[in-house]
Amino acid sequence: MVDLYRDASLYNVQIAPGLMAYDPRYDNATPYGRATPNRKGFLIAADYLDTKERWAANVSSELLSDVVGEGTAGLRNYNTTSIFAELRINKIAGWQKRKLWLSGRFGIQNTSRGVTDIPEDEVDLNTQFTDFNLTATIVGEIELIAQYRLWATKGNELIATRNSYSEIINYDPYVIDYNESLLGAGLQYAFSEKTHLRFMWQTFNWDDSLYSPESVDNPSTGTLPYSLDTWTIFFTMKF
Repeated sequence: MVDLYRDASLYNVQIAPGLMAYDPRYDNATPYGRATPNRKGFLIAADYLDTKERWAANVSSELLSDVVGEGTAGLRNYNTTSIFAELRINKIAGWQKRKLWLSGRFGIQNTSRGVTDIPEDEVDLNTQFTDFNLTATIVGEIELIAQYRLWATKGNELIATRNSYSEIINYDPYVIDYNESLLGAGLQYAFSEKTHLRFMWQTFNWDDSLYSPESVDNPSTGTLPYSLDTWTIFFTMKF
């Protein structure tokens, strides 16, 4: 599957001189990966792969906090836990030339900052994400691929606004209660290990519980719920 909404190769076409804006719904703990500034903590992870490669599993937990407070002396805590499992049914059944893989992941992330001198500085943002994947050989090098992904975020945060020098100049309140789902399926043909052609159908749904349409007395709030269906052809070549 290809994530059209976060694929950096599709949207980030140049190196940015400073810290780019990010969406805390998808990763508020390490939005810039290992290079995320103002973080300290540790990562615990365990992996297992069956000796016959019939199944694999991974569990990871990341416990982080701010190095210095942002806008207040209080420090935010970031806790992320993820569980992944993959079952290779073809290995169990002894199918040497066919692939039938099932995999899934469940994860949670929490950002919190407790009671401070200023109640508006308190933070509590929670995210849950789940995805299921299927890969199955149909004939030859043609495979059926499918994925279902569910993402939900609820809570509040203070988002730093930065100038062109990455200096924090303000903090904007961020309140959200939403969920999104992505369902996709398609066919994949492998020319080689690094070259693939994919024909995909995807449907994306967004629901914002905080959405309220504009009225005579009040402006609109939240984001209008919507859905999007696409048919796409991808050609991927890795060097």
